[in-house]
Amino acid sequence: MKVAYQTRPVYWVALAGALCLVAAVGYHVIWGEHGYLALRQERQEYRELVRQTNQLEQENGSLKKSIDGLKNDRRTVEKKAREDLLMAKPGEIIIKYSPDSQAPDSAGSKAPTQTSAR
Repeated sequence: MKVAYQTRPVYWVALAGALCLVAAVGYHVIWGEHGYLALRQERQEYRELVRQTNQLEQENGSLKKSIDGLKNDRRTVEKKAREDLLMAKPGEIIIKYSPDSQAPDSAGSKAPTQTSAR
């Protein structure tokens, strides 16, 4: 047996309106500006930023140790000067190999460059 209000056009219009409202809210919840997919994207970006932050903090700590060593340790300063600036003590000879001379060459190996500190 049908109820009298179910046969009226107003019932069907109200039902269609309610379904449209539910569909619109569902769309907003999933694909909206602050919906589920946007939340997933924000979480992924957050995890990436946390990873980058941790990496930069480790690099910062390493640089602080290096700075502290350069400020307080003569051996560190001497090592840095010898390696990076090719400095030598009086009477020492610096032998510097170019990167090309490390690989085997069909024409023969290149001679090392010698620099003397006097």
